[in-house]
Amino acid sequence: MNKKLLSTITFVIISIFITNAQNWQPITLNEIYNYQVTGGDEYYTIKVDSVEISGSDSVFYLNRVALPCDTCTGDFENAYLKNQPQFLMRTMIKSGTDDGVYVLSDTLDFTIETWANEGDTWDFMPAQGITAEIVELLELDILGTTDSVKKIMLSNGDNIKLSKNHGIIFFSDLYSDEGYSLVGMETSQQGCIIPDFWNFYDFEVGDVFMYSSSFNYAYEYGYSEYKRTILDKQIGENQINYTIREVGYVFGEEPYIEEKAWTPINQDSSLVNAYNRELLISDMDSGSGYLYYSISEFENNESGEVAIKKTHSGVNQGMFYEARFDHPEVHEDLLLESWDKDQFIYGVGLGLQSEHFHFFEYEHYINLIGYVKNGDTTGTVYSDSYLLPIEKHQAHSANIRAWPNPANDVVNLSWEDQIQPSSIRVYHSNGILYMELPITPITNQVVIETAHWRSGLYMVQLVVNGMQGDYIRFIVQ
Repeated sequence: MNKKLLSTITFVIISIFITNAQNWQPITLNEIYNYQVTGGDEYYTIKVDSVEISGSDSVFYLNRVALPCDTCTGDFENAYLKNQPQFLMRTMIKSGTDDGVYVLSDTLDFTIETWANEGDTWDFMPAQGITAEIVELLELDILGTTDSVKKIMLSNGDNIKLSKNHGIIFFSDLYSDEGYSLVGMETSQQGCIIPDFWNFYDFEVGDVFMYSSSFNYAYEYGYSEYKRTILDKQIGENQINYTIREVGYVFGEEPYIEEKAWTPINQDSSLVNAYNRELLISDMDSGSGYLYYSISEFENNESGEVAIKKTHSGVNQGMFYEARFDHPEVHEDLLLESWDKDQFIYGVGLGLQSEHFHFFEYEHYINLIGYVKNGDTTGTVYSDSYLLPIEKHQAHSANIRAWPNPANDVVNLSWEDQIQPSSIRVYHSNGILYMELPITPITNQVVIETAHWRSGLYMVQLVVNGMQGDYIRFIVQ
């Protein structure tokens, strides 16, 4: 894993943690913790961003994240709040008296007495009148290791589980009925390790990736398919360099084949080093906006590969200040998500799996439709012979028309009166016959419903006297 390094911490602060090892600390300085929402698929990553000494106390600042704004309505209903605390708040203060007392503070203030014994009680949230008690001492398997655990019961019915060597392993959400369970520790490589972009683009020689792509700009539409084969791999100090062979075509143009260098992403990239739910400037979209790095949909896809989604939010400075004026309760923390449909999905060892990007009148899609890994093929991977012949991508259409092209719900087909086909055949871009329709002699036009067809490129061909005749290609969006 390649993550952002912590800023330099003084020897005095480091020694505070080394003295007691983990020793019932809620979280430790150099560890990165991954928590999963109970019964859900949302993940939260918590770590210490920085530390300072305040008198005899040590103040640990925890990472902040971007979260949806529940109070924003109207034009701002898709807004996100930046610099938001997670369930362990923004700061954790360790008492200088070395008595195991920690105060976590931000929107709520609560105290955890980590050295308390069974039967001990204390004021957990004094302002709310909530107390805490150690009700049970346990030995549990945590991420494959047996550890001592204290179960802390709160007077409002919530509970916390604190382990000696893994910190907080369960924490009830104080705002809802949900809870957060520890599922992984990044630094020590235990349990669920959330992948980063270095993992996504780690290919092997011989891997093959097949893509389909389309774009729509105003009244123009284009479609392409291309295949990339990894020929060589060189690992540099801060990046992986590949030599690839790319074969493909753009509809209406000549197909191509070329060998070229490809460096999909640099290890120093902010995307490589991003943490879950972090707000950052993207170096993949030329700095045009922000990316909200979200593992809220961290999941295993159909092929068993881990996938991750990133939603793209354009930030307009004028709208940002307008939002501050209209929503003073969130002031500088409001981030307007003006491009709420943009989405990028990546898979470990697969790179980009799908992309949907749009701006003003421009919109494009990229989809990984198949790949070869370790000699095994998943999905659709076309042969070079299919991708390269020029005639496959030119329309022999002097006597046949298709409109609208691209089609959405229906496509209209017409031909000249003298042709009199007996049927028409529709093929998918993979060459497989999709459907065949009989045609009556007096007809020179048909309407085909395409609303439920898979998006992509199709070919329609006339059959005259049992012989294949003219054909034309059309696209279904």
